Amino acid sequence: MSSLNSCIHLDPSGYGILDFALPIGAMITAVVVRYSDEDTVVLGQMQFELRATSSVTTSDGIFSNQLTSSGPATTSAALTLINPRPAVSRSALYFIWINPIGMNQYFCGAEVTYTL
Repeated sequence: MSSLNSCIHLDPSGYGILDFALPIGAMITAVVVRYSDEDTVVLGQMQFELRATSSVTTSDGIFSNQLTSSGPATTSAALTLINPRPAVSRSALYFIWINPIGMNQYFCGAEVTYTL
Protein backbone atom coordinates (compact mmCIF):
# COMPACT_ATOMS: atom_id res chain seq x y z
CA MET A 1 0.00 0.00 0.00
CA SER A 2 1.32 3.44 -0.85
CA SER A 3 1.86 6.23 1.64
CA LEU A 4 -0.86 8.84 1.27
CA ASN A 5 0.17 11.09 4.19
CA SER A 6 0.78 14.14 2.01
CA CYS A 7 -2.00 13.50 -0.53
CA ILE A 8 -5.50 14.95 -0.79
CA HIS A 9 -8.39 12.52 -1.16
CA LEU A 10 -10.61 13.58 -4.09
CA ASP A 11 -14.38 13.22 -4.18
CA PRO A 12 -15.60 11.77 -7.50
CA SER A 13 -18.68 14.01 -7.51
CA GLY A 14 -16.69 17.05 -8.64
CA TYR A 15 -13.29 18.21 -9.81
CA GLY A 16 -10.27 19.98 -8.36
CA ILE A 17 -8.26 22.99 -9.39
CA LEU A 18 -4.68 23.72 -8.39
CA ASP A 19 -3.75 27.26 -9.30
CA PHE A 20 -0.21 28.52 -8.92
CA ALA A 21 1.33 31.97 -8.98
CA LEU A 22 4.00 32.39 -11.66
CA PRO A 23 5.67 35.67 -12.59
CA ILE A 24 4.25 37.68 -15.48
CA GLY A 25 6.04 36.59 -18.67
CA ALA A 26 6.73 33.04 -17.47
CA MET A 27 6.58 30.33 -20.15
CA ILE A 28 5.63 26.91 -18.79
CA THR A 29 8.00 24.25 -20.11
CA ALA A 30 6.94 21.18 -18.11
CA VAL A 31 4.25 19.99 -15.70
CA VAL A 32 4.51 16.80 -13.64
CA VAL A 33 1.62 15.63 -11.46
CA ARG A 34 1.81 13.14 -8.61
CA TYR A 35 -1.18 11.01 -7.73
CA SER A 36 -2.36 7.73 -6.28
CA ASP A 37 -5.11 5.79 -8.03
CA GLU A 38 -6.13 3.09 -5.57
CA ASP A 39 -9.62 2.52 -6.96
CA THR A 40 -10.17 -1.09 -8.05
CA VAL A 41 -13.47 -0.43 -9.84
CA VAL A 42 -12.59 2.44 -12.21
CA LEU A 43 -8.82 2.06 -12.25
CA GLY A 44 -7.09 4.45 -14.59
CA GLN A 45 -9.76 7.10 -14.65
CA MET A 46 -8.29 10.13 -12.83
CA GLN A 47 -7.67 12.91 -15.36
CA PHE A 48 -5.37 15.96 -15.41
CA GLU A 49 -5.00 18.95 -17.77
CA LEU A 50 -3.05 22.21 -17.81
CA ARG A 51 -5.54 25.01 -18.37
CA ALA A 52 -5.49 28.81 -18.33
CA THR A 53 -8.15 31.35 -17.52
CA SER A 54 -8.67 34.11 -20.02
CA SER A 55 -10.15 37.57 -19.73
CA VAL A 56 -10.65 37.50 -23.52
CA THR A 57 -12.99 34.48 -23.70
CA THR A 58 -15.49 32.94 -21.31
CA SER A 59 -13.96 29.45 -21.46
CA ASP A 60 -10.67 28.09 -20.17
CA GLY A 61 -7.91 27.39 -22.66
CA ILE A 62 -6.51 23.85 -22.55
CA PHE A 63 -2.74 23.67 -23.02
CA SER A 64 -1.97 19.98 -22.49
CA ASN A 65 -3.26 16.67 -23.68
CA GLN A 66 -5.42 14.99 -21.07
CA LEU A 67 -3.41 12.65 -18.84
CA THR A 68 -5.33 9.64 -17.50
CA SER A 69 -3.97 7.80 -14.47
CA SER A 70 -2.63 4.30 -14.86
CA GLY A 71 -2.80 3.09 -11.19
CA PRO A 72 -2.79 1.25 -8.90
CA ALA A 73 0.11 3.03 -7.29
CA THR A 74 1.41 6.38 -6.20
CA THR A 75 3.27 7.72 -9.18
CA SER A 76 4.14 10.82 -11.14
CA ALA A 77 3.59 11.58 -14.80
CA ALA A 78 4.34 14.48 -17.13
CA LEU A 79 1.58 16.26 -19.01
CA THR A 80 2.15 16.55 -22.76
CA LEU A 81 2.03 20.29 -23.39
CA ILE A 82 0.37 21.81 -26.45
CA ASN A 83 1.98 24.65 -28.42
CA PRO A 84 1.61 27.51 -28.73
CA ARG A 85 1.02 28.46 -25.10
CA PRO A 86 0.73 32.10 -24.08
CA ALA A 87 3.10 33.50 -21.48
CA VAL A 88 1.64 34.12 -18.03
CA SER A 89 -0.09 37.50 -18.00
CA ARG A 90 -3.05 39.21 -16.36
CA SER A 91 -5.24 37.60 -19.02
CA ALA A 92 -3.59 34.14 -18.98
CA LEU A 93 -3.35 32.56 -15.52
CA TYR A 94 -2.60 28.84 -15.45
CA PHE A 95 -3.96 26.04 -13.28
CA ILE A 96 -4.08 22.23 -13.20
CA TRP A 97 -7.57 20.75 -13.66
CA ILE A 98 -8.07 17.44 -11.80
CA ASN A 99 -11.01 15.12 -12.47
CA PRO A 100 -11.35 12.13 -10.11
CA ILE A 101 -13.79 9.48 -11.27
CA GLY A 102 -13.26 6.74 -8.66
CA MET A 103 -13.58 6.63 -4.88
CA ASN A 104 -9.96 5.97 -3.85
CA GLN A 105 -8.06 8.56 -5.82
CA TYR A 106 -5.61 11.05 -4.33
CA PHE A 107 -3.79 14.12 -5.64
CA CYS A 108 -0.26 14.22 -4.22
CA GLY A 109 1.24 17.37 -5.77
CA ALA A 110 2.65 18.92 -8.90
CA GLU A 111 5.86 20.41 -10.22
CA VAL A 112 5.71 23.23 -12.76
CA THR A 113 8.87 24.23 -14.64
CA TYR A 114 9.07 27.53 -16.48
CA THR A 115 11.44 30.02 -18.07
CA LEU A 116 11.36 33.82 -18.05
